[in-house]
Amino acid sequence: MEDRIRRMESAIIAPELHSTAEPLEEKEEEKSSSDKIESQAELSNSLSNLVIDPNGSPNFIGWASGFSLFSPQGFRWISEKVGDKDELAQLARTMSKRDYDRDWGRADADLWYPIPRSQHSPLPSKDLALQYVNCFFITFNNDFPVLSRKVFNSYFECQYSAIPPASTAWYALFNAVLCLGSIRTQSERDRHKRGSCLIDYTSNDQETGVEYFRNASSCFHELFFNEASLMAMQAMTLMLYITRSSPNPQPAYTLTCAVGNLANTLGLHRRLDGVGLAVEDVEQRRNVFWVFYLMEKAISHNLGRPSAITDDDIAIDLPPKKPGLIQSPSGAKVHDIFQDQITLAIIKSRIYTELYSASSQTKSEADRRKVLAKLDKHLQRWRDAMPIDIRPEHSIRCSDEQYVPVVMMHFIYLDAVMLLHRLSGHQEPSKDARSNATDMKSRHASQLLCLAAARRSIQLLHTFSNNNLQNQHVMWFVIPPVSAFQISTLYSVIKLYQFTLLIY
Repeated sequence: MEDRIRRMESAIIAPELHSTAEPLEEKEEEKSSSDKIESQAELSNSLSNLVIDPNGSPNFIGWASGFSLFSPQGFRWISEKVGDKDELAQLARTMSKRDYDRDWGRADADLWYPIPRSQHSPLPSKDLALQYVNCFFITFNNDFPVLSRKVFNSYFECQYSAIPPASTAWYALFNAVLCLGSIRTQSERDRHKRGSCLIDYTSNDQETGVEYFRNASSCFHELFFNEASLMAMQAMTLMLYITRSSPNPQPAYTLTCAVGNLANTLGLHRRLDGVGLAVEDVEQRRNVFWVFYLMEKAISHNLGRPSAITDDDIAIDLPPKKPGLIQSPSGAKVHDIFQDQITLAIIKSRIYTELYSASSQTKSEADRRKVLAKLDKHLQRWRDAMPIDIRPEHSIRCSDEQYVPVVMMHFIYLDAVMLLHRLSGHQEPSKDARSNATDMKSRHASQLLCLAAARRSIQLLHTFSNNNLQNQHVMWFVIPPVSAFQISTLYSVIKLYQFTLLIY
């Protein structure tokens, strides 16, 4: 595959991405709100997909998702472009097997039903629990600071006292921490390195930590309907992260809607000065909101669906960034990339809103090219501001402890590049010859950027099998949806230009 990409790259001469001439803004007629919706309803949805299982349950996959290409509409669209119907028909049959239809969008509903506490798995001893807790704070919480260790320790000590906390939110949070901590202990890491297997912690009863997740998930109804609190939000955010280990994206997407509603109920999207919150509470509220933001945007984007979070309504500070190398809880030297991850997620969210939403598609091609150029500049400024040791499109030189988060950040950046520039493959040629020549230069430049990003993605995937990381197996929680989008995008670019470039 890499050889094919090299041949394709060498077959295209890279022109300027942006024309020096600024496209003129077209005057838009005043329309009523209902007229705008009517015009949006007339848009083509040829690359969106509605997967319907044998029971008649539908699941929508928007065209911003790479999975949309693996749909009858997607295959027909590619066939129209390249005329390779025989090969595509074979691939369509493979992707349309009954197992694909049956499993997509279905989930284990029993996992979320409330069950009596007497039927829950017992909690570990204090010494073993402390080992899991320490592992959680050194690994997960260091990357995604959902919890305050000081606040958590006070509840932890009470948990193993004569009068443990009665709060359901604490019980769910504690079990979620035990789940994430137990799967990262040394023995578990070694076992999964040897096995090199993908693990669904929502369905595999034999895996370490699953019993704690089931303890937590059985509290879902009470957390959502009865106990709106910051601790409930923290518990559900950790449960959302664990749910993303499932190859089925629907449970995680459903959970994002519930957690998003809880975040709005708590007002986490607003700073709320002057209401008497302690400094520690303000920090926890801010951090858990942004961790949820990162996960929610990724999950929604993977499915090509609208986000549950409206960016225009967010009025809360980004977390502060510590410059240079800092010492992690384990003693390793790492970069503080929490704010960088959030900024990248915000840029990706803007790409969807301004180029893939229904309202954005009613704009002229000239206006959309201006938006693309503007967002491309934002993306490149973000990349260039990163330290060279962890900058996307450069070799990664960081501690093993931070390797996985940095690699994931690179994947998300490359994902954003392809999301931004693959639009050129869907643009119709202009009727004006001069304008069409300019458009062709811009499209060719975007094609090269997509190919280069896809190639770097494959190179990053290779590093996983060659890098013995202390938390190697955990990265599979988030790799599959991202890599699936990138691979499908690569496939679309190769097939789109197979016919026009005549190099196969």
